[in-house]
Amino acid sequence: MSNIPNRAESADPTTSLQDLRLLTDRGFFIFPCRPRSKYPAILGWPDAATSDMAKIVAWDEQFEDCNWGIMTGAESGFWALDLDCKPA
Repeated sequence: MSNIPNRAESADPTTSLQDLRLLTDRGFFIFPCRPRSKYPAILGWPDAATSDMAKIVAWDEQFEDCNWGIMTGAESGFWALDLDCKPA
């Protein structure tokens, strides 16, 4: 069973640094995305994604209201399938 909070059930839809710590403690590499977007906020994000909380805190201050991405693929060992479907 996961200890990661379910944001759909939360009154606060934002991601906190505590939430990011839970992910980095599990080995995920994080990077900032543009607000309300899944597009990276930084250049070179595949190399910049990190589990270093000091860097993540600095990004949190630099990119106010950003979304957060999790590095996926062979190097991370974490895979995701993103389906964007047009309305019928």
